[in-house]
Amino acid sequence: MKLAPDRAKILRRLFPGVPLFGVNAEQINDYLAGKTQPSVVLMNPPFSSSPNVSNRNSKATPRHINSALQRLCDGGRLVTITANWFSPANPTWRETFVKMQEKAQVVLSVRVTGKVYSKHGTQMDTRITVIDKVPADHPYDIPCISQTLELPRLLTLIEQLPKRSVWQHSTAFAPVGTLVTVMWLKLLIAANEF
Repeated sequence: MKLAPDRAKILRRLFPGVPLFGVNAEQINDYLAGKTQPSVVLMNPPFSSSPNVSNRNSKATPRHINSALQRLCDGGRLVTITANWFSPANPTWRETFVKMQEKAQVVLSVRVTGKVYSKHGTQMDTRITVIDKVPADHPYDIPCISQTLELPRLLTLIEQLPKRSVWQHSTAFAPVGTLVTVMWLKLLIAANEF
């Protein structure tokens, strides 16, 4: 089943020649088996919905992230924008993050104020989480900022993230995951008045 055909048309125009997959990303690792293995994933998974499921599905977010982490190359970086409730500080999801840290380390998880989206018709608080695909030394030690930060402060935190270990030998690739996130934040800052 192809998802979001109109979005796919727009993406094909913006990124000609780049392969696109209109599939449920909860199984993206299965769909891409034997194909590309990215070093950076920037994602905004559904907060609580799955295709062809009419009820709320709170597990949609972690399923998308898990599948993307499986596809990500070792040492790669995943940056995700989720609902704020998907947090290492939320007791409901604490063990999910601890389990994740056996193979991938959370290097930053921070709440973003919903007012940055008010011009787009929502004010839901979100969370940016940065995960490097390297096992955590201490799986129960997960960096998490629970208070809401303004975008300029968040930008400073992201610019201070460590480089991905797998790419330290090649500065051409090291900052890509961080740069994409920084560019996204700068766009948000420019579009909002503080």
